This record gives sequence, structure tokens and C-alpha cells, in this order.
Amino acid sequence: MDMKVIVAVVFSLVNLLLALSVLAWLPLGLLGAAFLAEAANSNPIAMALVLAILAYPVPIIAAIVGFIRHRHAVTNRVLLRYTLLGLTSPTLIFCLVLAWQLTE
Repeated sequence: MDMKVIVAVVFSLVNLLLALSVLAWLPLGLLGAAFLAEAANSNPIAMALVLAILAYPVPIIAAIVGFIRHRHAVTNRVLLRYTLLGLTSPTLIFCLVLAWQLTE
């Protein structure tokens, strides 16, 4: 197999996992954000975490749509950009959780 095909398949699998995480976000993320918003009255990191959880699917859906539109016509560099765009939400939430734990 060509290296370009292998890289495209790996990026496709990463985007598939991100799409599945959005399906898990529906019940878990919305309920968790509601409880966290009630508990985080004065902590600005907790409120930023609530906003990041609520906005979780936006960059993922934008990345998946762009990836699907351009999967055959462009280079792997463009596909990497869409994959990295989709990975911004989990990375942001991880960093906010880490910052929240370090401030307590």
C-alpha cells in the first residue's frame, strides 16, 4: 500500500473515534456540564470547563465535515489540519481539568 493511503486511513480512524465521542457526549457531557455549572459558583476555571464541555462537538463536527469533503482531492497535510482541528476539544477539556485540579 502507498504511504498516502495508510496515513489517510489513520486520519479516518481518528475522525471516526472523534465522531463516536460526540455520541457519548450527548448524555454524559450535557448532564455533567449541568451539575458542574451548579457546583462552580466562583471558580473561573470550572466555568471555562463548563463552556468547553458545552462547545465540545462544534470543532469536531466542523473537522469531520471538512475531512469528508476533502478526503479524496487533497494531500495528507490538509487532512491532518482537519484531524488536528477535531482534536482541539478533547485537548482543551484535558488542559482545563488539569488546571482545575492544580488550583485546588
